[in-house]
Amino acid sequence: YSCVFNHSTFNAMQSECLDLIFYADDNVAVSAPTGCGKTVLMELAIVRTLLQKRNEIKIVYMAPTKSLCAERARDWSSKFERLGVTCKEFTGDTDYTTVDAISKCDLIVTTPEKWDSMTRRWKDNRHLVQMIKLFMIDEVHILNERRGAVLEACVSRMKNMAHQLRYMAVSATVPNLDDVAEWLNGKGKICQMWIKSDNFLVALSFSEEYRPVHLERFVYGIPFYGNNAFSFEKKIEWKLLDMINRHSNSKPTLIFCSTRKSAQSSCETLMKLMQQKQKLASFLVKGIAFHHAGLASDDRRAVERLFLEKKIRVISTTSTLAVGVNLPAHLVIIKGTTSYQQGRMVNYSDLDMLQMMGRAGRPGLDDSGCAVILTTPEMEPRYKSLISGANHIESSLHNNLAEHLMTEICLGTITNIETASRWIQSTFLYVRVKKNAAHYRLDSVSLNLLPDQILKELCISNLQKLHQATVASRDEFTGVFKSTNYGFAMSRYCIKLETMTLILQGDTMYRSLELVCKSVEFTTVVRFAAGDKPFLNSLQKNPNILFPLKDKVSCIADKVFLIIQVYPQTTHLVSNQTKYDYNFLILCFIGMIDCSAHERIPTKLKLSLELFRCLQARMWSHSPYILRQLDKIGPQKAKALGKAGIRTFDHLRSTDPGRIEAILHRNPPFG
Repeated sequence: YSCVFNHSTFNAMQSECLDLIFYADDNVAVSAPTGCGKTVLMELAIVRTLLQKRNEIKIVYMAPTKSLCAERARDWSSKFERLGVTCKEFTGDTDYTTVDAISKCDLIVTTPEKWDSMTRRWKDNRHLVQMIKLFMIDEVHILNERRGAVLEACVSRMKNMAHQLRYMAVSATVPNLDDVAEWLNGKGKICQMWIKSDNFLVALSFSEEYRPVHLERFVYGIPFYGNNAFSFEKKIEWKLLDMINRHSNSKPTLIFCSTRKSAQSSCETLMKLMQQKQKLASFLVKGIAFHHAGLASDDRRAVERLFLEKKIRVISTTSTLAVGVNLPAHLVIIKGTTSYQQGRMVNYSDLDMLQMMGRAGRPGLDDSGCAVILTTPEMEPRYKSLISGANHIESSLHNNLAEHLMTEICLGTITNIETASRWIQSTFLYVRVKKNAAHYRLDSVSLNLLPDQILKELCISNLQKLHQATVASRDEFTGVFKSTNYGFAMSRYCIKLETMTLILQGDTMYRSLELVCKSVEFTTVVRFAAGDKPFLNSLQKNPNILFPLKDKVSCIADKVFLIIQVYPQTTHLVSNQTKYDYNFLILCFIGMIDCSAHERIPTKLKLSLELFRCLQARMWSHSPYILRQLDKIGPQKAKALGKAGIRTFDHLRSTDPGRIEAILHRNPPFG
């Protein structure tokens, strides 16, 4: 297994951990600065597991982002497949997520969301869960973020389903690693290095002294009057040259920007400050370049190569470069701490910030690095806490507790109030409520109660919500909770409770579409952009709008309602967010089909099938371009056939091939 490791010796941090990770089977949580080589620790744990029992075992690696998963899968595939170990990536971008595909894989690389959606259906596949012997959690500090609830639910599910499973969690520097240790069935106490507690998880915390390259960090709150994020970005652009002169020491610099346009604008501002106005070619000549996914791949590679050759001194880029391409620099500047995500401006996550700062300092090339954060005065204290490692990890499970309780009811883990209380004691929320109950602002529960009673009352409150929404039933005599068909659909398709109650009210095609567009999945992430309302009102005249609004656009639900109707045939409206919205809508109507079949209401079943068919085909049944569904017939060809009077499959089938070729200006044998 020596071929797994690319070096002949371990660094100080890895050496300290060696005995505990490679020569023992204790659960381990490790907190160390970025760049210390925590990935090697996971590789040691993998090798330890393979040496013990090669056959009939599975290893799971969970990371918060698809880009991290892709990077790990590529690296570990090349390292382990030569040893006969199959490594596969299972994320939102993969289709082969069947039980059979997983059963043929030894090393599973996945995200919390994907693992959650897969294991929700594993009630009858517990034998597969029992084969998992090592469960590794990368960047465990994402528990602190909204997405952390899914990670927490996944791990708590594994704790209840799997036996003899070793956990390993790694994190950036955090002050309450001992809470993570306690959550993962441990009683380790945090100390400067590590402490072992027999048969329990061990917490290992390493200080900044273990970082291979010393990193200086600065946070600057730039005064700004107004609430326009784009105007603020323009203002801090004029601070960039000063920051480079102050902190770069004439060494390579990376500037992280929120958008591609901002990356290019930063270069232009720097050039103006140097009394020149040139585009990319001139930036290259002067040692300044921008880099983002909008550039041709050859141009991106050229920028990367010239930066490594030191012919480019400054790259202005988007935050996506923080993961993937290895372009370490002496100085990293984070130009603003918000980005445009899912239709609105949001703060970068702690993970995003740590990954960007992690590019500062070049092991083997530098003895130090520097990271500079430019933000608003209001956010300055938060980021000073982040860089000092003073931010405590808290749980976010309470925000979506009803949905996770529903999933566990479907799996049979929760059957009554007592089992619900035992389940919640396996969560990180339980650990933190015992220490910081005031943080969670649990409106439905008195904080004067003991922690166990607080969480029991919270479970009771959420179980009552599920019962009232008819997604779960409760036996009046035994108190046993069971999932209804509605609950199974809600869990299977990852639908929120509020949205499920809306879906059940749909009785016409218009009403069903209208209600789903009001779902919390849309209203919490979609926002109005400048100029949206006039454009959306004009969109009502679009021939693809099957259901126009009765009045002008007034709310987010109206925007979603119109965009969803024209999206399939209006290519300039396509965005990643719209694709996500559209795919979620399809899942909602699959859930509606399940519910309608259970209710045995023929009219409702017919309308839900019709809506699903139209959305899946990406066009309404009245569309004159239904031929677009055929292979090699795109929008323009469908339009040309429609103008020639060929609008149905039967008509196309009966048309002479030569005429089809003439209409579409194609040569035989296309017709």
